Amino acid sequence: MDRRYKLPHILVTEGDQESGFYSGRLIELESDTEVIFKPVKDNHKNGLQEMRRKCAAYLRGRGYPAGYLIQHHCIKPERPEKDSPIESWTIYELD
Repeated sequence: MDRRYKLPHILVTEGDQESGFYSGRLIELESDTEVIFKPVKDNHKNGLQEMRRKCAAYLRGRGYPAGYLIQHHCIKPERPEKDSPIESWTIYELD
């Protein structure tokens, strides 16, 4: 697991605006489990936002509050790993 991950839940998205394709998975560190979301296809404008909303809906559905903080690791194909940001977001901000 990436040592930069510091919070219990990490949303890892892979994709780019050019292709319009985004995949996403939510990793729960404590149980070492993953939830894989249905990919976003052919969304060149809001694909990343759509994937973040799927994650927010999933966590809200499991009772997590709007202020719950997760990490988001955004991986773009062809971009060096060091340039793939890891940011912290609340569920409210994901939505």
